[in-house]
Amino acid sequence: MSAMHVIDSLGRDAIAEATGVKRNTVDWWVKRQAIPARKWPTIIHLAERKGVHGITLDSLARATRKGAA
Repeated sequence: MSAMHVIDSLGRDAIAEATGVKRNTVDWWVKRQAIPARKWPTIIHLAERKGVHGITLDSLARATRKGAA
C-alpha cells in the first residue's frame, strides 16, 4: 500500500480536516509519497471511523519507506 493509496482511500479533504492541515499539504504528501509519522495515529483513527481496513502503523511505515526509496 502506498501513501497515495492510503490518502485516496480516505479522501484528501477528510484527511486534511482530521489532521488539521490544508488540502494542499495532503497533496504534497502524495507528491512526496510520505505521510508524516506524527499524523499516523489520526490517519488510523480516521480509517477506523470510515471502515477502511488495512491502514495500520505498519502499513503506514511501509508506505513511507517505499516513497522515500
